[in-house]
Amino acid sequence: MLDALVALTPFYISLFWALYFLLRGRPASSSHRLLGSFMASSAGLFLMHGFFYLEAYALYLALDPLYSLTSLSSYPLIYWYIRSLTCEPVMRWRNLWHFVPAVTVALVLGALHLVGGEAERWRYLQRLLLDNDFSLVWDRGPAAWMARVYLVSRLFFAVQVFYYLVRAWRLVGAYEQRLLSFYSELKGRRLSWVKFLTLIMIVGSLTSTLSNFMGRGYFASDHLALLLPSLAFSLVLFMVGYMGSMQRYSIQDVVLDEETNDREAAGDPTGRQSSAGSIGFSGRERLRRDLLRLMEEETLFKQADLRISDVSQRLRTNRTYLSNLINEEFGESFNVFVNRYRIQHACRLMARSEYRSYALAHLAELCGFGSVSSFNRAFKYFEGITPSQYLQAQE
Repeated sequence: MLDALVALTPFYISLFWALYFLLRGRPASSSHRLLGSFMASSAGLFLMHGFFYLEAYALYLALDPLYSLTSLSSYPLIYWYIRSLTCEPVMRWRNLWHFVPAVTVALVLGALHLVGGEAERWRYLQRLLLDNDFSLVWDRGPAAWMARVYLVSRLFFAVQVFYYLVRAWRLVGAYEQRLLSFYSELKGRRLSWVKFLTLIMIVGSLTSTLSNFMGRGYFASDHLALLLPSLAFSLVLFMVGYMGSMQRYSIQDVVLDEETNDREAAGDPTGRQSSAGSIGFSGRERLRRDLLRLMEEETLFKQADLRISDVSQRLRTNRTYLSNLINEEFGESFNVFVNRYRIQHACRLMARSEYRSYALAHLAELCGFGSVSSFNRAFKYFEGITPSQYLQAQE
């Protein structure tokens, strides 16, 4: 009973999240469907792990091609999920090409199992999977070919880890830059946890690589040794599912905000750009002066959740031109540009004795921040200390 619990805990957790994301009552987003698909694939993978470690070898051999399919589909699925959060507001079926290697390996391995017969399947199981005898690849017969396909799939798996996680990291970085160029308030919109996820996935892949090197037969003969990787994978799967369930903001919302604000800024409900939406090169300096006037004289930065389209509407220009001007003239994103004014204003307030007794939440609101955490983060970024430490230094 304890052996089954240890071996199958990752299966139970991934199955729970698969059902949660795929069978939700309200219409699920594409990102939730993809995360549910990843969890379903993981459930299949860890179920077959369970069959192996519980010595249900006949059942495992019958499903061995499915093991390769789910194993090689894990990282493409999590990559597709991250794409749905960061750069693809709608499902892109062209991403299915990422699964060609997994399907190919599964079909080839399935054909070898059918051609080889029972004796060759058991020889493959005993020598490669249980005894970790890699010399089988130099033998002849279907079992040797099964071993070759298996080892090629493991090498390809290692390549997948590097390829997909590096690309995922870059996608999150590009998404964060898009947020910085549009919003002054990022709370609830960032995907910092996804970067943490990629680091966790790297650790998980290293664990898998080590397990493959040691041989699954080692864990099949010592279930206590299986406890640590089982707990590690269970924790990773639970955290991925939990954070995915808590994620409320994605590229879908960013695109909707951009399109909605652009229509409002243009003053045309059809979404057509107004004639004042562009500006000649000669007006660049004037635009710069008007922008500084909005911030320094009209203190527009105090507006909560200020967006670049709000500013471009006031200046009667398009947000792309304004964003480029801020980047080139001030060397900052819109987010940093606005928050710099907010923190300067906060410092002026805290230098006055009547404001030192104010709660941080009130000070944050007076400066345009939507939360104390955003205020603390921005203050630490610009001043190097927290607002509380700054107040203490003023006393």
